[in-house]
Amino acid sequence: MTRRAENSSPLFSTPRLVVMAILFFTAIAVALHMGQAAEIRRTLQHSRWWWVAAAALLQVVFLVNQGALYQAAYRMAGLPAGFGHLLELAISATFVSAVVPGGTISGTGLMIFDAARQGLDTARAALANVIFYIFDYLAFLVILLLALFYLFSRGDLRPYELAAAAVLACGVAIALLLLFMLASRPALFVKLTRRLAGAGGRLSRQLEGRALHWEAKLWEVTGRLSKVLKAMFRDHPTLTRAAVHALLVEGIGLMQLQALFLAFGQSPGPGRLITGYAVGVLFMILSITPQGVGLMEGAMTAAYASTGIPLEQAVLVTFTYRALSLWMPMAAGLIFFKRTVSRW
Repeated sequence: MTRRAENSSPLFSTPRLVVMAILFFTAIAVALHMGQAAEIRRTLQHSRWWWVAAAALLQVVFLVNQGALYQAAYRMAGLPAGFGHLLELAISATFVSAVVPGGTISGTGLMIFDAARQGLDTARAALANVIFYIFDYLAFLVILLLALFYLFSRGDLRPYELAAAAVLACGVAIALLLLFMLASRPALFVKLTRRLAGAGGRLSRQLEGRALHWEAKLWEVTGRLSKVLKAMFRDHPTLTRAAVHALLVEGIGLMQLQALFLAFGQSPGPGRLITGYAVGVLFMILSITPQGVGLMEGAMTAAYASTGIPLEQAVLVTFTYRALSLWMPMAAGLIFFKRTVSRW
């Protein structure tokens, strides 16, 4: 490992991992208590473990599909898009997002730093990651709308669920608006950025002496990215490919849950399957805990139980799903991160 990598090691927070583990096992303890441990043991005794193996295999497919979505996003940003390298970076970012304060932003920072190490345009790398998350969240919003409609039709829609969905939708809408502004009205984008920076500059005078250089750089970067976005909007095949991979992110997650329901009981039906998944992922995205640990498990279990699924089945499905979708990628991410750092 290089000296640069050694010097970056203090960024990683072992206590953060410990907190995640404590939250996860605390959530398990609470779920076992609520779900009656004896009932859970009986369900486990009659489980069909080949369906759990199928769900684990689907997690591998999920990661491969995620790498393909990153590849499409990088192509739209006009960057080299080697699938193997991006897949390795995406899995590494899963680990970094968990152990470095900042969550998703830290994982994105890893990918931008890797682009800088390769001599690539870091502004385009940042844009590629923004594109990735916009497609990812737009696809999830489709699933979330179906879940909200299902809850509304049953009279089970809660105000906090609607509020959380509105927060996510507003965030995605703002990101889309900024992208369209950057593509079609770059001067307006620069003006808005300048005003925001000016407001920040009043709090910190360190930027005052660099204002002219900063503004010139902003015009340069904005012009480059505006051209990239205009070309992206005309690249219909790549846009379609990204949309398909984004929808597959959600589809594979739902297939994993379906396999786990078959492992620990019976299929819940599409309405209940989608609802529990959407509520769990929504609260993972908006959670203040690392990777939504503790909150997502509780929200998903409660959502499934509220739709009439036996609590012991909801507990087993939720926590097995999280073991596969959180802890398995994190373990793989540690391995791939070490390989990535060793090349720097």
